Amino acid sequence: MPTIDVKGQSIFYRRYPPREPAGLSCPPLVLIHGAGGTLMNWPPQLRRLEGVTVYAVDLPGHGDSAGNGSQNIAAYRDSVLAFADALTLPRFVAAGHSMGGAIALDMVLNAPARLAGLILLGTSDRLPVSKRLMDELETSFRETVTWLTSILFGHDAQFFIRDAYQRQMLELDLALLHGDFLACDRFDVSTQVHKLDLPTSIICGELDRMTPLTNSEALHAKITGSQLYVISNAGHMVMLEKPDEVAGIIDAFMKQVSIQADKQ
Repeated sequence: MPTIDVKGQSIFYRRYPPREPAGLSCPPLVLIHGAGGTLMNWPPQLRRLEGVTVYAVDLPGHGDSAGNGSQNIAAYRDSVLAFADALTLPRFVAAGHSMGGAIALDMVLNAPARLAGLILLGTSDRLPVSKRLMDELETSFRETVTWLTSILFGHDAQFFIRDAYQRQMLELDLALLHGDFLACDRFDVSTQVHKLDLPTSIICGELDRMTPLTNSEALHAKITGSQLYVISNAGHMVMLEKPDEVAGIIDAFMKQVSIQADKQ
């Protein structure tokens, strides 16, 4: 499996397809998972978009990547940018879910020349996390993860998807998850997102209880020219619950970005 050295850390990723198709003009797509997640939080439908080179990455300390997690979004932002630089990627589209969306937003605000587009799933320009939740993770980890899983998915989510996600969360190092939640809690670009001038697609589950639809609607209102898609009967883990629908939206967005890139 592919790894690459990024700032002295071995970062695990998967590339689809394994080799660049001849004549491909579409910008690459980099998938950034959320708090406590791994690249496997992105289902095959999103990792295997026809005509798009897709890079799904495990953030430092997550999944099969070495190193430690972080307690601030800026450090994760720098890691993803360094990952892209290590692979000599051209301008790319960043797709981020939840904390990954915060990382993507921070990237475009601090390194706009590196990005060709932005896809935000179940995220916001602020991601407050209650102190009570973080305290309960420390005192009753298994019970709190079980409760979290119950609210992260909509009513239609298949049992095996919920179960696989819960098992992955239960295997996490508590310090890593705690650090990710601290990074989310400290994140706030609410007074800056209006500056964005980049093709942006915003996707939210209708039943998202972690980052409610009102958050995505507010993002849409602030980011000029953005597109908002509401996925019916889906919760926070929208891409796992409705992979075909989300893949269709992202596929259309990538085609749109590719056309714009060809005109430049």
